Amino acid sequence: MPRILYTLTVMDPGAVPNILLDLAPYLQSLGWKIDILSLQPPPKDKSAVTRARGLGIDLHYLDLPSWNVPLAVARLGRFLRSRHFDVLHSHLGRADLVSSWAKPAQLPQISTFHSVRRNYHPLTLWGYRATDQKVRLRTGVSRAVLDSFYGDGFLRSPHQVVYNPVDPTRLVCGKTREEARKELGIDSGPVIVQVGRFLPVKGQDLTLRLLSRLLKRHPTAHLVLAGDGPLRRQLQDMAQELGVQDHVRWPGFGAPSCVYAAADVVVFPSRWEGLGLVPIEAMMLGLPVVSSDLPAVREYLEPQKNGSVFAIDDLQDFELAVESALNPSWDLEATRQKALDLFHPRRIAQEYHNLYCGVGGHS
Repeated sequence: MPRILYTLTVMDPGAVPNILLDLAPYLQSLGWKIDILSLQPPPKDKSAVTRARGLGIDLHYLDLPSWNVPLAVARLGRFLRSRHFDVLHSHLGRADLVSSWAKPAQLPQISTFHSVRRNYHPLTLWGYRATDQKVRLRTGVSRAVLDSFYGDGFLRSPHQVVYNPVDPTRLVCGKTREEARKELGIDSGPVIVQVGRFLPVKGQDLTLRLLSRLLKRHPTAHLVLAGDGPLRRQLQDMAQELGVQDHVRWPGFGAPSCVYAAADVVVFPSRWEGLGLVPIEAMMLGLPVVSSDLPAVREYLEPQKNGSVFAIDDLQDFELAVESALNPSWDLEATRQKALDLFHPRRIAQEYHNLYCGVGGHS
């Protein structure tokens, strides 16, 4: 059985572990044995670890702090020499570079970009140029991501767009809309949902300001901010200052699918994204989605055909888009089917299987 090693910086719950674990059952059905290696120690939150073990995936940790790249290269090199893998597939900057420097020359590496070039540290970008010839193929999670690296000739390695998968079975909630709302302490009124880490780029501050405006016309409206992160206290203080605290729920990451079950509209006011999983999840669930007008999102979301967009950081435009999405004019079932067709992990796993075979990992 051919064996693939995924390397990533950390196994904390988040986009990359979700992507790998969504793909894993389909790659396993195509004949692949999967290992995952994290440069950093095991995470405190064990949810991704538990899920991986349930899929029969072997997990490995270098147990190193993020800054110790030279030791990571040495340890990964020893690890790779002690085992046989047919393909090495790295995700995120540090893991990409450590993998390139550590791997034996004959081991084919695929490296995946999850974000646009401007969001990488200058030293990481230097590393990408220095290792470009060591990588057999680079994939990007959107055309926008790859264009940022290859459009001006910054990198020259072979490259291809492969979208991130979203597994619809992960989104199954098992609760009715009324039950999901009751759990959140919401009785009536429109419910706006935003899912994501509490970071400046995610735009929860803009959504709180949006809520203060919506309440003038929809006095029973509620906002559910599902997530956590370094801005949590700042955002809670902002809700108090705006006088909207009684209309905001903070359920954490917990079970986003059941948060979605309570939603009338899912919003995605990010200031940049490599792809954007939340709009795709909402589309798969047949929910109206409103997103900031990002190049990556425009690759799958057509305004007023399967969603609504607004100019980045434009509060008035955001408000108009949400108002239109509360009574959507587009076909939500057709939207759901489009998302399934484009992003189902079975399809994405087949694309990666073909790439792995193409770089010599399996035939």
